[in-house]
Amino acid sequence: EQFQKAHQLFKKLGEKKKVASLQHAMAIIYTKLYMYEAAVENYTNSISVNRELKDSTSLCMSIESLGNLYARMGEHTKSKKYLKEALVIARAEKRPHGIASVVSNLGHLYNKIGEHQTALTYHKETLALRKNMDNKRQVILGFLAIGETYEKLGNLSFAQKYLLEGLALAEKIKLKPLLVNFYKKLAQLYEKTGDTKNAYVNLKQYESLKDSLLNEEKNKQLVEMETKYDVEQKEQEIMILAIEY
Repeated sequence: EQFQKAHQLFKKLGEKKKVASLQHAMAIIYTKLYMYEAAVENYTNSISVNRELKDSTSLCMSIESLGNLYARMGEHTKSKKYLKEALVIARAEKRPHGIASVVSNLGHLYNKIGEHQTALTYHKETLALRKNMDNKRQVILGFLAIGETYEKLGNLSFAQKYLLEGLALAEKIKLKPLLVNFYKKLAQLYEKTGDTKNAYVNLKQYESLKDSLLNEEKNKQLVEMETKYDVEQKEQEIMILAIEY
C-alpha cells in the first residue's frame, strides 16, 4: 500500500526516474509473493519508463529481471528474448559486472532447456569475467556452474576438474554454504565414475557440514528469540517505571 501511494505521488510530481525505480522494486516484491502477473506488469512499466528516459543501466537491469522472471515461470522463449536484449545493452555499455550477470543467467537458462553446450559457452565467459573482479564467491559459483554443465554433457573428467578447483577456493575462504554444494556434487560425480572411496569421503563431508550449518541456523534463531524476549522485558520494565513515576 505504501509503495502504491509513493508511486502515485512520484507520478503526480513527474519524477519518472523514481517511478521506474519504484516499479522495479514492486516487481521484486510481487515475485517473492509469487504474484507473477503483477510482477511482469511492473517490470514492463519500469522498462517503458527507462526507455523513455534513455537510462540504459536501469533499463538493462529491468529487462534482465523480467527475463529471469519468465525463466522462473517456465516461459523460456520469452526469457531468452529479454536476457539477450539485456546482454546487448550491457555489452554496449561495456559494464563487466552487468555483462557477467546476464551471461550467467543465460547459462542457467540454456542448461534448463537442455542446450548444455551453449550453456557451457556462457558459463565460461562468466568465469573469465568474474576472475577479474574482486568477488571470490562469484568466481566459486562460476566453477560450480561449469562443473555441473560438464557433468550434464557427460564429460565427467572436466566436471571433476572444475568442481575441485571451485572446492579448493571455497575451502580457502571457508565459504560453508557453497562447500556443501561442492561436496554433494563431488559425491554424486565420484559415484558415477565408480570411485566409491572418494564418493563416501565427500558424502560424509557433505552430511557433516550440512548438519553444522543447520545447528548454526538453529542457534542463530535461538539468539534472535532471546534478544527479542530481552528487549520486550526491558520495554515492560520501562513502562512499569513510567507508570509508577
